[in-house]
Amino acid sequence: MNDRTLSVLAIALSIVAIIASVSAVVISQDAGDDMEDSWKYTTYFGLEDISPDRADEIEKEIEDLVTQTYGLGFTNFRASGGAVVDGSVVTDDVTLVFVFIWAEEETIYELVDDVREKYGISTVLIEKHKVSAELIG
Repeated sequence: MNDRTLSVLAIALSIVAIIASVSAVVISQDAGDDMEDSWKYTTYFGLEDISPDRADEIEKEIEDLVTQTYGLGFTNFRASGGAVVDGSVVTDDVTLVFVFIWAEEETIYELVDDVREKYGISTVLIEKHKVSAELIG
């Protein structure tokens, strides 16, 4: 091959590479088009004031409250937590973690108030994050 043919081939390959790159960017942007921006709330109910023997019962009752009273879908799990008390003492406790997407902030705070009142839970942490989410199925 002569130099002219190699130059034309190099330019053609460069153009193909540029088109492929642009297509990949457009496709990756389109993939997120079905995603809906929403808020994700994660609540951490510390059960340090409650007997660990009651954790299963309370977890089930909170699940029922979430679905039956507030009509929310959720994901939950149990975690281990701790706190510094009086400046130095670390205490372990069971923490019930509930995750909600597509919920209203007011509803989350009402739920937390209900749970705190019903079970005498003094410590609840609420996280709020902006997320893109899509429910498939």
